[in-house]
Amino acid sequence: HGDATTLIEAALLERGRIYLELERYDEALTDLDNVTRLNPKSHRAFAYRNIAKELTLKRLNGSPAQALREIEQGHVARLKLLDEQIRQNPKSEDLFTERADVHIAAKRYAESVADLDEVIALNPNRLESYWERARINYFFRDKNQAFNDLARAVAIDPQNPKNYLNRLPYYQFEENDLGLISDYGKLIEFGPLRGGEPSMLISLLHERAAALGHLEKYDEAIADMDRAITLDDTGAGLYDLRGYFNAHYQRNEQALKDYGSALRLSPGSARSLSNRCALFIEQVDFQSARADCGAAIKSDPKYPNAYKHRGVTLLKLGQRSKAIADIDKAIELNPKYAAALVVRAELFESEGKAKEAIDRFEQALSSPVRRGNYDDQRARVTAKTALERLKSAAAK
Repeated sequence: HGDATTLIEAALLERGRIYLELERYDEALTDLDNVTRLNPKSHRAFAYRNIAKELTLKRLNGSPAQALREIEQGHVARLKLLDEQIRQNPKSEDLFTERADVHIAAKRYAESVADLDEVIALNPNRLESYWERARINYFFRDKNQAFNDLARAVAIDPQNPKNYLNRLPYYQFEENDLGLISDYGKLIEFGPLRGGEPSMLISLLHERAAALGHLEKYDEAIADMDRAITLDDTGAGLYDLRGYFNAHYQRNEQALKDYGSALRLSPGSARSLSNRCALFIEQVDFQSARADCGAAIKSDPKYPNAYKHRGVTLLKLGQRSKAIADIDKAIELNPKYAAALVVRAELFESEGKAKEAIDRFEQALSSPVRRGNYDDQRARVTAKTALERLKSAAAK
């Protein structure tokens, strides 16, 4: 959308900051050097870059604590200078913005927000200040105010794609699928108008489809994937996701075609093989299911879904001991895999081991729900019902 350079700059800056906090100074310097090449006037990149250099030097000399003290002293000195400059020029947006940046680097978030308040008072249409204030508020102060700032930026310039791009991560953090669908929709509308590259449009369609899938709006999700595949019929992941939606929309034949296309483009994909295995189980084609899950495990021996699906298949084929081994392996690889925990609980219950069954059902119920993972969502419902039944029986 003509904003690729700005987005890359922001991403490099944020990753550089994270590397800095992780004490991965060489990687931080690489990212921050790239930021300064893209934007030689970036105050924040310059500040972080100096910090990274100082910490690298002090680490080599064995005194990172001294480096941190010197950095804090540098913040104090810089703030003192900016305070004086602002007193002389109290209407400078750039000076307030720079001081806000120093406050952020010093983790003085209230002071940073106060400076951005001043910038916005001087220029109520400065979008960048709303975005930055929203970031600080979201992570360190007031989430509601963060969303108010993001909405205000959209109201100021509803035709600016960056307003929607900046809001998307916060909707993702909050798992707000309706918000994601709306903002992805806006960006998709802008694509043809702003000369957006097909790859970006494909990505937007893919992400909106995922959000639609979370809300079980499979027909709309499939329509987005149809459009994405029309733009790029070589993306294995696009076919795999459309197959997943088609399977949940009970369009099994189309789902099989999609998984087949995904596997032609990416032979040995554990995800696609495991997804097709699950579909074969639904179709009571256990031999095909077993073959696909076996191939998925061979391709990726640490993919828990494949073990869980093969375990279910082996149960259907009457091979209980092998099935239990696979289910246990799935749980070993992902101890919070709700669907596998429920299958294991049901196996314990069938053996009359109520205590062990209750334990596994409770683990399944307390496991985090992975968005878009309908296997886990169904498992939690099953676990809740089973726990009520087992605990009621135990109380009698």
